[in-house]
Formats: sequence, C-alpha cells, structure tokens
Amino acid sequence: KPNSDFNECLIPIRIDIEIEAIRYRENICWNYYENSLTPEAFAKILSEENNLPSVFEHEISSFASLFQLIQSNKAAFTKFQANY
Repeated sequence: KPNSDFNECLIPIRIDIEIEAIRYRENICWNYYENSLTPEAFAKILSEENNLPSVFEHEISSFASLFQLIQSNKAAFTKFQANY
C-alpha cells in the first residue's frame, strides 16, 4: 500500500509540440496523486523555464486533458492499483 504521507505513482507523458518552426519535446512523469500543481500552472512554469513563446503555454496546458482524465478516473485507478 502507498505511504499515507506521500503517495507516488508516476505516469509517463510525452509532450511533442511544434509551433512556428519551434519544436518542444519533453518526457515527463506526472504523479497520479499530485494535488498541489494544476496542469495550467505546470504549463506556465514549463514555458517560462524553457523560454518558450506564450503560445506554447496554451498548447502544453492542452495536455491538461490527460491530467484531468487521470484525475477523473482516480476511483477506477485506485481499485486497479489495489489489486496489484
């Protein structure tokens, strides 16, 4: 069972975006239990840290649909994880 103080279940996500001849590729691991960082905040930080044009922030945050899907299926995922 996961530690109740710090739960971690890393989900690999590949970001591959090309806008206006600028390409950004990144492989990240998103903690399934992440509650303190929204996908939008993550996109803003990632864009700023990599000096990307602001249009990238929106595109990166579109990956929020993945994060939101993960979050909305927590009950099913938790049940699946408990079986292993």
